[in-house]
Amino acid sequence: MEITMALPAAVGGQHIVWAAVAPDGTVKNGDYASMSEVREVSDYALSKDGLAVEARVWDELLKILEKADNAVPGVVELCLK
Repeated sequence: MEITMALPAAVGGQHIVWAAVAPDGTVKNGDYASMSEVREVSDYALSKDGLAVEARVWDELLKILEKADNAVPGVVELCLK
């Protein structure tokens, strides 16, 4: 049985902020955080197919954001060296 769950934007935002400001060592770079907990990454996300989807979605996102603001590529390069 699958359960679909939706949260109000404010609650979802709290979980994102938790991941960003959690105490040192709670969330490491690259960890998967969900519902204010660090969770195990799925096997699919670590698979060859999952990594290919990750790369494709990242490239698509950058193209969309660049259309909204020409500064995006420079910011990404500066921040993700």
